[in-house]
Amino acid sequence: MTVKTALAGRSGAWGAVGAYAGLIFWFSSLTPSPDLIIPELQKFHIDWIFHVLEYGVFGVLLARALILSRTGVSPLKLALLAVALGTLYGASDEFHQRFVPGRQPDVADLCADATGLAFGAFLWTYRKGSQHA
Repeated sequence: MTVKTALAGRSGAWGAVGAYAGLIFWFSSLTPSPDLIIPELQKFHIDWIFHVLEYGVFGVLLARALILSRTGVSPLKLALLAVALGTLYGASDEFHQRFVPGRQPDVADLCADATGLAFGAFLWTYRKGSQHA
């Protein structure tokens, strides 16, 4: 791999992280519609599942960007860093929701975000590690 290819891969990976963070922020800026709330589905914790999936993708993107950017660092440490950075972003997103009509910050949502981040980051790290074994 040439230096130019490596740099393009890194910048593309961080571009994906930034774009996805922007998408999360945009979704959090929307006032929830009462038409979207289906009481029968609430017993399945749909909101929690959505947070896990949404931040699971974010965990994959963060782990990928960190692994491409930091050679010589343990992939496990980078996965933990991805979870920490993503959780900080999730906390800032919950704070942001304080200012959006119809939304409020929720620690349970942040816990679901962190769960998704861990799942995504460690899944990506494991997948990449098993390809090199």
